[in-house]
Amino acid sequence: MRFQGGGTGILGITFGNNSPLNISNSGDIWVAASAPESAYGISGYASGNNNPITINNSGAITATGGGRTYGISANTAANNSRITIQNSGEVRAIGEDSAYGIHAKTAATNGRITINNSGDITATSSGGDAYGIFAKTRGANSPITIVNSGDITATSARYAGGIAAFMAGADSPITINNSGSVYGGTVGIRAASNGAPNPTTIINSGDIGATSNLAIQVMSGPVDIFNTGTITGFVALDADDSFINQAGGVFEARMTSDFDAYGPGGGNDLFRNDAGGTVHATGDTRFVNLERFENAGLISMADGRPGDSFALSNTPGGTDLNFVASGNSTLAVDAFLGGPGNSSSDTFVIKGNVSGSTAVAIHNTNYGPGVFNPGGIRVVTVTGATPNPNAFSLAEPIDTGLFDYDLFFTPTGSGFWSLKSFPGGGAFLLPQLVTAAQDIWHQTSSTWFDRTADLRVLLNGGAAPAYDPGGKSLGDGPNGNFTPAVWARGSGSWLDRDDSETSTAYGRTNSFNLDRDLETVDFQVGLDMGTRDLLSAGDVLVFGMLGGFVHADLDYDSINRQFDFSGGQVGAYATYLKGGLFVDTLLNVHLYELDTGANLGFPDSLNANTVGLRTDTGYRFGSFSGGMFIQPLATIEVTWADIDGFSLGGNTVFFDNDANVRGRLGLRAGTTTEAWTGTMMEPFVTGSLWGNFTDTNQATLVSTGRTFRFEDQLDDVWGEVSAGVNFFNFSQTTAVFAKLDVTFGDDVTGVGGKAGMRVAW
Repeated sequence: MRFQGGGTGILGITFGNNSPLNISNSGDIWVAASAPESAYGISGYASGNNNPITINNSGAITATGGGRTYGISANTAANNSRITIQNSGEVRAIGEDSAYGIHAKTAATNGRITINNSGDITATSSGGDAYGIFAKTRGANSPITIVNSGDITATSARYAGGIAAFMAGADSPITINNSGSVYGGTVGIRAASNGAPNPTTIINSGDIGATSNLAIQVMSGPVDIFNTGTITGFVALDADDSFINQAGGVFEARMTSDFDAYGPGGGNDLFRNDAGGTVHATGDTRFVNLERFENAGLISMADGRPGDSFALSNTPGGTDLNFVASGNSTLAVDAFLGGPGNSSSDTFVIKGNVSGSTAVAIHNTNYGPGVFNPGGIRVVTVTGATPNPNAFSLAEPIDTGLFDYDLFFTPTGSGFWSLKSFPGGGAFLLPQLVTAAQDIWHQTSSTWFDRTADLRVLLNGGAAPAYDPGGKSLGDGPNGNFTPAVWARGSGSWLDRDDSETSTAYGRTNSFNLDRDLETVDFQVGLDMGTRDLLSAGDVLVFGMLGGFVHADLDYDSINRQFDFSGGQVGAYATYLKGGLFVDTLLNVHLYELDTGANLGFPDSLNANTVGLRTDTGYRFGSFSGGMFIQPLATIEVTWADIDGFSLGGNTVFFDNDANVRGRLGLRAGTTTEAWTGTMMEPFVTGSLWGNFTDTNQATLVSTGRTFRFEDQLDDVWGEVSAGVNFFNFSQTTAVFAKLDVTFGDDVTGVGGKAGMRVAW
């Protein structure tokens, strides 16, 4: 239907008593009226007693005009004349004066209003008020029930409300149940009483909001709000209210919510945030005239920008609010974790008493490293009783690279909690990087030592010299070609070190698990040169140069750190043989790029190098060409690991490069036998006891004017057992070896494998 000029699409009127009015429409209605005429899409009016009005619409309604406009309107004037409106169609009311999507009024006793809307409603006024749904009763026993599952939008240059309900008579409660979207220019939902303070119940599983941020306004009587949807803005309520933010509910709190905006003061107002509920407060947000806040859910100010504040209070200037935490009570805030004068945080202020425990979650907006900040960054302030210094606490300190931040309580008669920093696990591991560089050199030098074992057979082509009791030699010297020769060796190893550190900061002891794994692979090639009869008849000197690459991964088990050492190695060596005696000496240099990956607090990479000198000596008792042998061993090893220091984000780090000295006593035993024609096999086992002759590796950290020294206490002794096999051909030009090592100690375990080949011509 289409009507032009002042008028109504469908009009129903009853004047006598006992004359109910029923209007049902499923068609589209369009009505336009010129000023000052009013326009009605559907209108019903009843003046007599016992004249209920029922309107059921499923069609699209558009009402436009220069005067007042109504999409659906119903009015009753006498007793026992309720109104029931059921709408599922789209309703648009657009006017220069007031505009109402759905409008209902009853004026006498027993004038219940029930509105059930599932259609989309738009109410727009350019000069007057606008309401998506408006309901008003004047008589006693005239409750209002509004159920909405549609999208409601009300806009106006003057006053606009999404849903409004007003009552004046006794025993006339208001119930609004929204599962759709309600949005007003001035207020989302408004309820008020002109007489008796009837209760209001608002149940929301949808969205409620307003351009002004006034989401809910209840101007008289107690109100119960149950939210499982999203309410955005603030609330202005009368006394004795309860706002229950249930599981799944989100209160996007803005500005100041007043829980006794229209009452005489006092009352018993409760805000309860249940487990699974969220209160998200940004900007300067306040709850005032609130007696009790119960929290088992999430209170969040996190929006990626520190500086928001959320304050809870009762009477202005008072300290009589009660904050009661239980269950999974959590507070989430943004904080820029930096140094003194360069840090900020969202702040939570409770002007009252605190009980229970709340976990605090920090979103660190500083994407650089943290620094030493003993002054702290205030997060929570309580002006009332604070019997528990752990009422607010972090689940664990915040790792910002070299420093950790934790929440500490400062008693002031009341108290506050602030974030303070102290050296964390990322700082205590600094000297362990030096240890790792030394361990890598040790592992790769053992690879070179293992390849020299085959020389002792190749360069001693017969049995080991034997001696009579008088010391006279009874054996023969070696023979055969032995240089020049080329060789290649490779190894892979895994070394696990158990370690932990503790520190005390601000009266609290912190423990750090620094267990770590070092996985090393290396490859070496070299060229042997040599001569016989250098110092005396029958002795042999082999010397040469080596080169290769080395790679190692250092991974920590309990803290998020990983370092990669990659680079090359060059060296020079010499082996001296005289009968069963051998002396091996190696000078080797590792040149690394230390890749720090995404480790916070470090630059992307550091340059590092390790220079080492190792000497092995021993004597072989037994045969070189057949039968059993034993070989006592002794080793001395000295390394200097140098890692470049760095400055980053206010922190400066220096690594010490003092010498590390290690020594070994061991015994190697095996036998030499023919494996197959032309090839000898030498299986062997080795047992070694290693020890450190230096105590610690050290590093220095300077931050905000404070200097910290860190040490890595080195293991005193550890053991190593090995098993392997060498193969030699009879022409004495080729040798092959393979070996397995197992390392064990109080705080160290490891396993490694090595293999290689040497060819002479």
